[in-house]
This record gives sequence, C-alpha cells and structure tokens, in this order.
Amino acid sequence: MASLNIDPAFFRRLERLALVSGRLGLADRKGERRAATRGTSIEFADFREYHFGDDLRFVDWNACARLDKLFIKLFHEETSLRVHLLIDNSASMDFGSPNKLDLARRLAAALSYIALSRLDEVTVSWLGSRRGGLEPCRGQGGIHGVIRFLNERPAATSFHLSEELEMYSRRSARNALAVVVSDFLDADGIERGVRALLHRKYQVSLVQILSPEELNPHFGGDLLLEDSETGATIDVTASPRLFERYRQALLEHNQSIEKVAREHGLSHALVSTATPDDEIFLRILRARGVVR
Repeated sequence: MASLNIDPAFFRRLERLALVSGRLGLADRKGERRAATRGTSIEFADFREYHFGDDLRFVDWNACARLDKLFIKLFHEETSLRVHLLIDNSASMDFGSPNKLDLARRLAAALSYIALSRLDEVTVSWLGSRRGGLEPCRGQGGIHGVIRFLNERPAATSFHLSEELEMYSRRSARNALAVVVSDFLDADGIERGVRALLHRKYQVSLVQILSPEELNPHFGGDLLLEDSETGATIDVTASPRLFERYRQALLEHNQSIEKVAREHGLSHALVSTATPDDEIFLRILRARGVVR
C-alpha cells in the first residue's frame, strides 16, 4: 500500500469547507464549531487563512503585518462537533485502477482536515479491524497523526458491514457525526447498521466508492472470477447480455443504498475512483450534502 501523497495546496482549498451537521444536539460540550464565524468566547484556540465572507473583527492584524497575509483568529466556543470517520477495511476495497482504498484514505484525510480546520474533534477507525481507532484529535496539527494512521492499514478482513456498524455504535460515544467510507458491496445491506448509529444519536453520511471497472466493466472472453472476500471462484463467459445483467444488478443495488439514505435522512454520495479529488469535494460531496 503506497503512502498517502497529499498536495498541500489541495488541503488549503478545503479550508473554506465544513462538514454538514444538520441535526441539533451533536455538539454537547465546549468546542469550536462556530468559532470561525462567531468567536464569542474569550479563549484563543488557533488561526487559519482568511476566506471571503469571514468576519473581519477576527482578523489577526499583527500576523497580517508580519506575513502580508490575512489570518482569522479561532476561539473556543460552545458547539464542538465530534466527527467519526469509519473506513471499510474489507478485501473488496483494495481493488480497481485507480484503487478504491487509495481514494478512501485520501477522502478520510481530506475530511479530517476539513473538520480539524474547524477545530472539531476527529476520530478515524478501520471497520473490521480489532485494532483501536485513532485517538481523538483537534487542530490542524492533528492531520499528521491521521495520515500516519491511514498509512498503517491493518490486514483486510471479512465481515458484515451492518454488524460492524452496530458494534461500533455500542462502543463509541453518542451524539456525533459518522462518515462511513465504503464500496457498500456487502450483500447483507447496511440498514441495520445505519439504524444502530441513528439510535445512538449519530448523524450519518455515506460516501460510496466504486472503480471504473465496477461501474462500467469491459472484459472479454472466458474469465475466472474470484470473490475477494471469500476466495470462491466462478467461470463466466463475458458477453453483452452478461454485462447488461450486471449493470442492472449494480443499479438496483446502488438504488437500495440511496433508498436507505433517503428514508433515514442521510447524506449519500457515490464517487468513482477516476474522478479528480477537487471535483469530488467541490462539486459531488457539496451537491450531496456531505460538505458545504
């Protein structure tokens, strides 16, 4: 698994974004959720570059004089958001060109950076791993620990996603935002796991990653297909009819995930690994209500 290669300029473009947290009651302790725009408390926490629309009352003019660039002061306030990034560690994620797991790790790093830039509390976990998740972190400096954690993926395992989400909901804190990053190819579906998170007062966003080979396969001839989860194999002969049946099955599967999201009021975004990162964040995740 290659180490994450994050473009600092891309990270800086993300600072104007925020994770969507529409439900009330997610932030029930001292924090900094609204600090970038309101800053009503007295304890200084951090600073970031000024973006158009920020409140000029919180510009750090001393830093501006030294560095010839505008910076905004961030202050501890009442509404900290706890963000849990849950990454599917099943074998099926390590597939595709570009690779699904590589995009999942980049998404987790970028979403973490967005939250950390807002001084939210971030936890990252590999679903299916018995290894504990990353200890909660805050502030932009926390991104270094996130990247180290994402570069140390444990061995892939076979598990049912709903069961894993149920177990996670029982052992983690209530009232948080959970972003689940997965291909969602588990045949057992995800509704049971989603219900468990919602019962624990989580707001849930689903980010579904599929590769171009999965979205629109182009293979020919006789093939030996292997299930990456179980190792089971099957002989098939690729044909236009077979591909059409596959595309219909995939469409119905993806519609079932969208249906769960719609019925429970969740954000759901489907992205291809071939999509540039900027487009994913600045267009797709925005349009689907994962970030704003």
